Amino acid sequence: MFDDVPLEHEYHNLGNDFYRLGQYEKAVDHYAKALELNPALTETYFNRALAYARLGDYESALADASHVIDLDGSLHDAYYLRGRIWELSLNDKAAVADYEQALRLNPSFATASDQLRLIKARQWIYDELRQVRGQIELEPCNGYLRFQFGQKLAMIGHHDDAVRALEQARANGFVLADLWVELGQAYVTQGRNIQGMAAFRQAIRMDPTEVAAYAHLGQLLTEAGHHREAVGVFRQAISMPNTDAASLLCGLGMALAGLRRWDEAHRAFQEAMEMSPRLPEAAFGLAVVAWRQGEPDVAFSRCRQVLDTSPQMIPAVVLMVNIAVARGDIATAAETIIAAVRNSPHDERLAYVLWTLSAYTTRSFTYPASDTWRAHQPLVDAASRVVRDRVTTRNELLAVQRDLSDALLAACPLADEAAALMYQKLMARPRAVLSVLYEELRRPGIVRPVERLHRTAALAQKHEQGWLGDVCTAYAVLLSSSPEAPRLEVVLRTLGRLAPLGVNHAESLLEMYRIASDGLAADSIEGMLALRPRIERLAVAIAHPGFIVPEMPALLVDLCNWLDRVDQAANEDVADEWSCITDAGLDLRNRFAHGISAPEQWILGAMLTHFGAIARQQVTV
Repeated sequence: MFDDVPLEHEYHNLGNDFYRLGQYEKAVDHYAKALELNPALTETYFNRALAYARLGDYESALADASHVIDLDGSLHDAYYLRGRIWELSLNDKAAVADYEQALRLNPSFATASDQLRLIKARQWIYDELRQVRGQIELEPCNGYLRFQFGQKLAMIGHHDDAVRALEQARANGFVLADLWVELGQAYVTQGRNIQGMAAFRQAIRMDPTEVAAYAHLGQLLTEAGHHREAVGVFRQAISMPNTDAASLLCGLGMALAGLRRWDEAHRAFQEAMEMSPRLPEAAFGLAVVAWRQGEPDVAFSRCRQVLDTSPQMIPAVVLMVNIAVARGDIATAAETIIAAVRNSPHDERLAYVLWTLSAYTTRSFTYPASDTWRAHQPLVDAASRVVRDRVTTRNELLAVQRDLSDALLAACPLADEAAALMYQKLMARPRAVLSVLYEELRRPGIVRPVERLHRTAALAQKHEQGWLGDVCTAYAVLLSSSPEAPRLEVVLRTLGRLAPLGVNHAESLLEMYRIASDGLAADSIEGMLALRPRIERLAVAIAHPGFIVPEMPALLVDLCNWLDRVDQAANEDVADEWSCITDAGLDLRNRFAHGISAPEQWILGAMLTHFGAIARQQVTV
């Protein structure tokens, strides 16, 4: 079935994959290839407009969005898209016209209604932005103007353009601490936390009294699990004159909680609450400490207190749902997240928790709790659409999963959908199952390959397709092992069962894995050289178009040539040659590492590392 997928759709799907990875130039290239083959692909023009917009090429983005409207003027989404591009171009009047047209086509289009309300309220800032942009055109090297421009863009959520403006300000020589703080915040909004940390550190180097930089850096370090360093950063900030000691104490408390120093964390949150009794972060911190110390009733009560005063505090919602799920009180968990999503229907993290809780309930319970979701199915469907639209990269998935309990993580509906799609593709071509599997492993996705494999294996077992479950489990085990010591046994057994059935590439892969296994067991030059004829035969056997690892034949030929050098040096006893041989072996090892992907990269890389160790012994003999 999947052999009949038109090539233009494959290019379109690859473009989508690159878009999800944030590789927008490659996404544009693949969308262009799809449109060369079929210029009538409306969705491809739509998606390419999105990619152009992320690159800041608004002229091309507008052209594609307008072309979508020309192809089908009834698409309210197309008018909304063009409105967003007009807005990013700072043409708020044209944006308003398109949002209004989107609402005429679909009066219940809440996203367009919200954006229309926002843009009308922000007319003053668009006037200011156009004014600053005009000044920049007159003084293109004025870093301060670029900084102002970036600040204002960040205020209205134009984060990509804000980063570009702030980076240009830096290039123009405006490098004060304020610039680095603003740039760090913009990076974090884009999900680029590592760059954000670097920017905040640079702000501190520029001005060691910049408390805001310490606060942001401490928060990022805590989220990244660097709790010990975060404690030091927060303590340093608290020791300096500041205007928000209570918030800094909450940050310190979270970092201490990460180190499981519960008493110290409790004191920090308590001190913050004494300074600011209505500070929700302090009450939430006390809830976290109570939960971690095994006091769920206290934690639940604290969360309720937080949400009564700050109903949109998402971490408190998540913790309350976790506590209710741990108690088996699904009704309360559902009630909590439903209320939160109704208050913030476009928040992707809340939408993900709602969708996941619904999936967990349906999977784990058959009693009337499931009726709750049937009664709120439109809300669940809307939440799933928010997640699919906004959670498009692995980092974004990790962000919406943050702090969820293991039970809810296991119910991830995005992972289940990825596994279901993978299962369908594998079952559609049983004789080519390995080819499809390798295509799927190389395809970028938001769910880790190992998790997709495990879930696909479970799905195969559920449908009594044990052979497919074994294949997926074998590769999951292999990819879960160490690159230095890959676990080959389970894959060898699985390929040994597939090869007699005539599954494409099974016999060649089986021999490759056997060679690697025997190579790792070799303990002498003679043992290495004994594999040379088998490696050559395998290189010849797979040297044809369409082999599952196309880079492999040439690399195996290079391995044979290296073994020939080893053989010559061993026979002629040329001591000086061994140093050159070990260097060449290391170079070959690096080429295997960069030329092919896991799992073969790990397996053959481990074998070559082992061969190199044997060859190095000859240098000292």
